[in-house]
Amino acid sequence: MNRTGSIVFLTCVALDRYVHVVHPHHPLNSLSKTKAACGAAILWLVTFSMTAHLLFLPQHNTTDCESFVIYTDTKDIGFGLPWHRSMLVFSFYLPLAVIVFCTCSIFSQLRRRQLTQQVRIIRPYGSS
Repeated sequence: MNRTGSIVFLTCVALDRYVHVVHPHHPLNSLSKTKAACGAAILWLVTFSMTAHLLFLPQHNTTDCESFVIYTDTKDIGFGLPWHRSMLVFSFYLPLAVIVFCTCSIFSQLRRRQLTQQVRIIRPYGSS
């Protein structure tokens, strides 16, 4: 649960930075502390609901962390292999894609701003 919660919050931080840099006038930039706290609580509830099933799995081997085990047979887990794979995509690959997109968009936006500022600085000196 801690791993998934950390990934979810890192993804939210990336999205928050993306909105602040790329869309500075978006209404999300003026989010109140109360709404932000409610959002964080919802994220923890979603994280808990995604990982709570691990608490009820029979422990065959106490040295393995069940969330890292890749099941190849659906009889090993009561909720089925498709659920396990979809959770892997939802809790790792989707956040990875979002974080990479946000980082690349922020980098691109900052480069454009820097180039625009350089053009503004060069023009007055070049015209005199």
